[in-house]
Amino acid sequence: MGARCGIPVRKGVPRKAFVLWWLALACGLVPSPASGQAAAEELRSGWFIRPPYMMERQEGNLTVLTGLEIQFARKLFEGTGYRAKFEPLSWAESLQGLRLGTVDFVTGAYEIESRKEYAHYSIPYRHEEMVLYYRRGDPGFAEVRTLAELFSLLRQRPLRMGYTAGFAVGAQDVQQFFDDPPPTLERVPSSGYQDNLRLMADGAIDFFIANPVVMDRMLLAEDLRGVIAKGKVSVGRIPVHVLFSKVTVEPEEVELFNRRIGRLRETGTIRRLYINTVLPFYLTVTTSQLWFEGITALGIVAFSLSGVILARRERYNVFGALILGTLPAIGGGVLRDLFLGSGRIFVLETPFHFLAAIAVVLLSFLLLRAVDWIRARRKPGRRVAGLRGSSRLGRLFGGLYHFFDAWAVAAFTIIGVSAAVETGATPLWLWGPAMGVLTASGGVVLRDMVRAEFNIEMLKKDSFAEVSIVGGSLYTAALLAYPEQLSGGAHLPVTLGFISALFLLRFLILRRGWTNPFQFGDAVEGPEVRLTLLREREAALWRYLVAFHAHSPEGESVADLEELHNRFFYEWTGLRNELEGMAEQSREIARMPSYRHGVHRLHLLAHLETVLYEMAGESPDPETRVGRRDRELAAEFRALLGKVGVQVAQPGGEGRAELRRRHAHLMEACRRNREEPPSASRSDRRWIYRLERMTYLLGEYLETASEPADSAGCKTSAERPTQESLAVLLGR
Repeated sequence: MGARCGIPVRKGVPRKAFVLWWLALACGLVPSPASGQAAAEELRSGWFIRPPYMMERQEGNLTVLTGLEIQFARKLFEGTGYRAKFEPLSWAESLQGLRLGTVDFVTGAYEIESRKEYAHYSIPYRHEEMVLYYRRGDPGFAEVRTLAELFSLLRQRPLRMGYTAGFAVGAQDVQQFFDDPPPTLERVPSSGYQDNLRLMADGAIDFFIANPVVMDRMLLAEDLRGVIAKGKVSVGRIPVHVLFSKVTVEPEEVELFNRRIGRLRETGTIRRLYINTVLPFYLTVTTSQLWFEGITALGIVAFSLSGVILARRERYNVFGALILGTLPAIGGGVLRDLFLGSGRIFVLETPFHFLAAIAVVLLSFLLLRAVDWIRARRKPGRRVAGLRGSSRLGRLFGGLYHFFDAWAVAAFTIIGVSAAVETGATPLWLWGPAMGVLTASGGVVLRDMVRAEFNIEMLKKDSFAEVSIVGGSLYTAALLAYPEQLSGGAHLPVTLGFISALFLLRFLILRRGWTNPFQFGDAVEGPEVRLTLLREREAALWRYLVAFHAHSPEGESVADLEELHNRFFYEWTGLRNELEGMAEQSREIARMPSYRHGVHRLHLLAHLETVLYEMAGESPDPETRVGRRDRELAAEFRALLGKVGVQVAQPGGEGRAELRRRHAHLMEACRRNREEPPSASRSDRRWIYRLERMTYLLGEYLETASEPADSAGCKTSAERPTQESLAVLLGR
């Protein structure tokens, strides 16, 4: 073939006819070709259905031919003066056409010596990996790891292989082995991959060799993964070439196309074709695996359970609980499909997610109603024991929820990235992570909008979205960097690795209570640190309480008592205002146990100071027996007050167990003193009641101060069921 003045000359066309055509063109007797249109000569090739390499796609009312090989051929001839024309032909018919010159080229060919008689080979433009498939349960094939072991097995025992004439099964050394098989190997004729599956299912063959990109999807579609197993031996990465007919294509044109292939590889065009065609096809195989569906189910349980907890706490009905439970489970995926314009909503094609969320909500409702019914019929003593059991059960469910929540982040992020790849969203480096985080967290945001919740935890303190963004970005980067390797069989371990890494990261964040470093403003920065500083100011208030009993009441003047009372009031008011300001600036702080404990302790201090102030100038009648006993109780209370003050100022000092023991002894003494016959005066009796009240308040403060403060806000968010909220859910 030659080309002059941009007009290609086909080999085999008489030179005289070509000269006459050129003269007619010069004289204006034939129309001049439009630039870039008629000048492009058609090169014929065959095609047959072989997704994702050759396939048909419906675009409106048109059926479009597409796939990796189709798109590569069009890119190959782009700008060279040629264009590809595809006709429906089988692989064998295409090879025969190359011999006769009725077909100009075929793509996707391995290098086999016998084909060089009738075809030119281009330089390799990609690589494929062929894998062994065998009947599940065969121990011989299951133990094979290398080609040498495979060849040794085939020589040792009689076996049957599905063999398609004209199809190469590997590189030249592998192909030579199967072209001249040992006596123990029987080659059973097969028309292709689909026929191999049928023969294997019928027991007519023992194994065959196939491209995993095509075969894994076919096994999934035919539901034969329980019958046919994928071997661990790889035939190797095999170079793939374009074959050009020696009848119609000159070696000079082959060199032109080789330069074009080199250019396509240098510019990354072939890699982008892999990303747009082969990679989406193979991703669906991974996300359709049973183990992946199980991981997705765990995420649905976590999202649905969070809706049940909100419904329980805010007293929604069953329908409201269904809304709160199903929105996180399916809302993100629905938003993703609408955003991508994929033409299908996943939940309408696969209602598993929706039904699973409904099942979790309804089962939780029945369980909680049963728990409420049992608790309502318990005796008071058994109810107290039941509360302790609810607390333990809440901690158990809190740990389980952390496990489910971590899987939700991992699975839904990978699903979102895969959906962006499958729909061809470009640029993928942007839309891959975006669809990952939208799938994982979009439903939670929708749920909080339905609740009219302005303080959406997902957008504030929680690290759920950040973990999804980081994981989705790294996973997308891996897909973009190594599309050929991932679509050649490495995608499964890579996907498993990313899912495991995301799971571990999220699980550690929840269990260790790590705060989210990606937050704006002081209002939500380190609330635990701020609460600790306020706790130190709270400890300073104790110097006023201890001062009321530093000396005997007779030793304190009225002015001194009023001064102590006013100082306590001013500092206590400032501390209370700062706590309230924290809650107003960041509403989730008001839900933290450490904040609630701090507010409760502050009110106990106020009540305790009030009673101490009232009693500071009073004393029982020293002439009465009751008064003398009250003086002893007052001295014991003064000592306990000082010990508690020291414990608050210096945590970790004297054991709290000893303080509780002394408090219980003093409380019992006050109770006995109060129950004795009223031989004391009325004022002394009032003094006794006040002392008992102060002792009770001191005990309440001691218990509240002993509560473990949460070290991280992520454990106490309204949007994440925690040990505490789960205990409340179960009736604590």
